[in-house]
Amino acid sequence: AIYLPDTRLDAGQLRCIEIRMSVTAGRTAQLFWTSGDGFKEVWSQRFEVIPDGSMRTYRLNLADRPRWKGIIKRLRLDPCELRGAEVVLESVRVLASCP
Repeated sequence: AIYLPDTRLDAGQLRCIEIRMSVTAGRTAQLFWTSGDGFKEVWSQRFEVIPDGSMRTYRLNLADRPRWKGIIKRLRLDPCELRGAEVVLESVRVLASCP
């Protein structure tokens, strides 16, 4: 897991997370968020990754996620479900909407 720095995101205005990374194994990544109550499965979004080691951009539209609301204080990224994978995280951006 990669814990991103503490932050203060208004989920009503910031509805898209853009992750630029490469992974060499696994098929599924997961982004968690919290407003201070710890990380829980219900406050997360799974997404498919391509495990070929190439740098790729993944966009998560969180506007329709019922638990993406209020002030988000922390993010955690699990870049794949397998141990031993090589991961390069280039950036995590928070956007008003997904392009």
